[in-house]
Amino acid sequence: MGRFAIAAKHHQTIAEIFEGEGADLEKAMQHYERAADFFKGEESNSSANKCMLKVEMMFFFNCFEMKIGLNLVR
Repeated sequence: MGRFAIAAKHHQTIAEIFEGEGADLEKAMQHYERAADFFKGEESNSSANKCMLKVEMMFFFNCFEMKIGLNLVR
C-alpha cells in the first residue's frame, strides 16, 4: 500500500467521523474529496468514485434539507 493510499484512508476515516458525530457535512465532504484525490493518485478509481459518490449524496441531501426548510418557513 502506497503513501497516497494510506493518506486517502486517513481522510476517509476523518470524513466518516465528521459525517457521524455532530454531522458536520461540510468538513466530511472536504475530507472525502481529499481522499478521492489521493485514491486517484494510486489509480484506485473504485475507491475514488466511492468517496465522490458520498460527496454528491451529502450535497444533494443538504440541498434537499434547505429546500424543505424554506418551504416550512412559508
